Amino acid sequence: MRVSNKSRRKLVICFVIIFLCSVSFFVGKSYGYEKKEIKSMTILVQRGDTLWDIAKKYCNGSNTIEKIDKIRKANKMETSEIYIGSELIIPIET
Repeated sequence: MRVSNKSRRKLVICFVIIFLCSVSFFVGKSYGYEKKEIKSMTILVQRGDTLWDIAKKYCNGSNTIEKIDKIRKANKMETSEIYIGSELIIPIET
C-alpha cells in the first residue's frame, strides 16, 4: 500500500504536536506549575489581633507580607483593617 506525501506530512505533524504537548505538560510539572491544593480555615478576630500577627502565625515559614496578601485576597479585603468579632478565612497551602 502506497502512502502519499500529503498523508505522510499530516501524520508527521500530528506526531510532532502530540510530542510537544506531552513535553510541555511534563516540563510544566517539573517546574512546579501544577496546581497546589489550597485549604483554608476560619478564625475569629480577637482584641489586639492585627493582620500582621495573624499572617505571621499562619505563614509556615513563608513571607509574612505575601501571606497578608493571600489573606486579604481570600477575604476580598481592600485594606488591612480587621475588626474584633469578624471571621477571617486563612488560606493554608498543602
